[in-house]
Amino acid sequence: MMDEFCPPHERQKLEDEFWNIKQKDGDNAALIARFKQLSIICPDQVKTSDMTIKKYIRALPDCVADFVHAAKPATIEETYLLAAEINDKRVKSGFWDKPSKSLH
Repeated sequence: MMDEFCPPHERQKLEDEFWNIKQKDGDNAALIARFKQLSIICPDQVKTSDMTIKKYIRALPDCVADFVHAAKPATIEETYLLAAEINDKRVKSGFWDKPSKSLH
């Protein structure tokens, strides 16, 4: 069905986007939404639960990814929730407005 409705060059664009997906600023909700969409469109990049979790963590800013990775979430849903919680705390505390060097 994907081949029928999505030309190869458009599919390649989506695969490239998914390969390079990153969270922008403090907008974790947008990352989760787009990550879920691209997971459906490009299932080869997230064949297993472990691959999905690792790929999502790589899309997070380093300051959030380190905490999420250390927590070793078991499911992608747990990973989404943990990342969102950490992200929200950082946004509320104003860390997104400060240079990352002050965070370490």
